[in-house]
Amino acid sequence: MSMKRLICAAAMVLLAVSISACAAKPEQTPTTVDATVTTQAAVTTAYGPDVYAIEQSIDQAHLDSVGAIVLSKELMTYSDFLADFERDHGRDASIADDQRVWVVQIYFPEFDTIRGGVFKNATTISLYDAETGFYYGYSVHEDEV
Repeated sequence: MSMKRLICAAAMVLLAVSISACAAKPEQTPTTVDATVTTQAAVTTAYGPDVYAIEQSIDQAHLDSVGAIVLSKELMTYSDFLADFERDHGRDASIADDQRVWVVQIYFPEFDTIRGGVFKNATTISLYDAETGFYYGYSVHEDEV
């Protein structure tokens, strides 16, 4: 086989792989995380190889030291997140609607922010990229007692 044909064949294989990688993802539904799934290997087994182990981003020792409790960790698409939490967060144009995200809700008896002051009986809603663990930010709400 000539070098030119070999290069053309390799290019066609790469194109075919690229096209299949861009194929539409199956519809995702929100997933409540099993509390026993804590390592990357366990997350890969439970949710697939492209899902970040969110526990890597949660400082449980700090949460314990301030009396905070993780209420939920959910894996969902960004559009599902917006349907549930847009009023709290607003839309981020840099995140695709079909992109999977982790939504972590944590209760704090007292939550101190740099600019916003201290919130009593607060719940934070944090947003992370489900593939990389990139932290997009949070909102905080003071719960009625």
